[in-house]
Amino acid sequence: MLNALLLADARLPTGAYSYSAGLEPGVIAGLRTEDVHPYMLARLQTVARLDAAACVLAHRHAVDHAPTSVYERLQAAMEARMPSAAQRNIARNLGRAQLRLARALRPDHPGVIALSELQISPLRPVALGVMAAALDVDEQHCAEVSCYEDLQNVAAAALKLLPTDPLAATGWVVDAGAQVSAVVADVREIRDCHELPAFSAPCMEHWAEAHTQRTRRLFVA
Repeated sequence: MLNALLLADARLPTGAYSYSAGLEPGVIAGLRTEDVHPYMLARLQTVARLDAAACVLAHRHAVDHAPTSVYERLQAAMEARMPSAAQRNIARNLGRAQLRLARALRPDHPGVIALSELQISPLRPVALGVMAAALDVDEQHCAEVSCYEDLQNVAAAALKLLPTDPLAATGWVVDAGAQVSAVVADVREIRDCHELPAFSAPCMEHWAEAHTQRTRRLFVA
């Protein structure tokens, strides 16, 4: 449990604090305070659901001591479900930092070694799943952490971008708990990367691409 709490801590040195989970470009496009909680729930059904599913599969691969080729297949399946190049780059940047931390904490774990042999940086959920397995965090907690981090990134960014009461932002995360549980239960039924969810989130994808063109912004994405 301590290691699961560690992975869910915003102070983990992976750079996640610099990402708003797409909220900043959404606010620029017109999202208001009352839209933040629905935005969180929309992410849970699309972007965060894919991340949690990939996280679970990566966790299983790490537990099974799978070779690098298995992670390559998982990454290809996940990237095929991420139309936005900006979102793919963000996921790689976060994944690179996750892998760096995993190497520092568990350099001898077979999953960490296999992931280090990838020709490109791992995507964030893939690296998170491997690191969770290396730290003996079970797959359910791993998927919950993946969803929780997405929610907290939005909540934390809302406090900087919008007139938001911190108590309300915390309430949004709590109120999303039932949906997180449902998402985690669903993704744990997935057995292979071809079963990864592929729900479209065109506004988020468009906003992510537009955000890369801006020179003045608080968050990377």
